Parts: sequence; C-alpha cells; structure tokens
Amino acid sequence: MLFLWHYRLGIGKSDPQCLCGFYPLEPLKIGSNCQTSAKGNAKQKPYAIQKGVWKFNQYFDLRPGMKKAYAAFILNEHLPMLQRLDYMEVTGGWNVVIGGVSEIIAELTFKDPVDIGRLLNNEDFRKLNLKLKTQYVTNYTSRILRCTERFDEPKWFRL
Repeated sequence: MLFLWHYRLGIGKSDPQCLCGFYPLEPLKIGSNCQTSAKGNAKQKPYAIQKGVWKFNQYFDLRPGMKKAYAAFILNEHLPMLQRLDYMEVTGGWNVVIGGVSEIIAELTFKDPVDIGRLLNNEDFRKLNLKLKTQYVTNYTSRILRCTERFDEPKWFRL
C-alpha cells in the first residue's frame, strides 16, 4: 500500500515540525487537490484524473539534518526557476508516509514530451538539480510517465 500526504507551500511561515517548508493539508482526499499557483501559494482545486499529459516525477530522500536548508532551497531557488517556465506545471509535492521507496515525490506535468526534453536540457534546471542531488537529497531517481488511458475511472465515487 502506498499512502501519500500532499503538501502545499507555506510561504512566509515557519514551523520546525513541518517537512521541508511545506505545510500539510491533510491526507489526499478524493474531491480535493492542492496545487501551487504561479506566485507559489496554494489553491484548492477539484481533483481530476489527468489524461493526455506527460509526467516527470522525481523521487528522493532528504539527507539527515537538511530539512530547513532544503526548504529554503526549494522555496527560494528551485520553485521560482520552475515557475518561470511556461511549458510545464508544478503539479505537486508528495511525502510518502507508508510504502514506496522514496520519502518525497515531486510531480511536474507536461502537455508534450518534447517539453520534458527542453526541461532536461535547460541549463538552470540542470544546475539546480545537481545542487539538489549533491547537497540536499539521497537516493534520487526520476521517471517520465505517460497515461495509457487504459483504465476504468472510478465508478463508486466521484473525483
């Protein structure tokens, strides 16, 4: 079983109990989704299964004692750089609570797979991703995902 906890950005807030500068909403519920806007603040949107999109997901664990430094890096450098790119959406950040192999999942959404290549070739992204991997996290992996659309949508509840 994989249990995910979805986080929203806590801009201008400080809570030492909070993971990585993200403030917990609640366990992801069907019918709610929290996404960041271009200004970095969270907004509630109805949760919908995304079809016809591509995902670039990053999976990693935080280095011990790096929560505050990681939070500052994400809020002050990494997210602002990603939000300047007009060909992708920062979909969400997830903390895996039970199951899985990584502590954190970062999810980016693209309409075109060519744009994932643009991101991976972007010099700013490459520099910040190298900094992420060498200073703040361990066990880093990434995946490019495409919805096969070969699944039945849930029939016993509404999203």
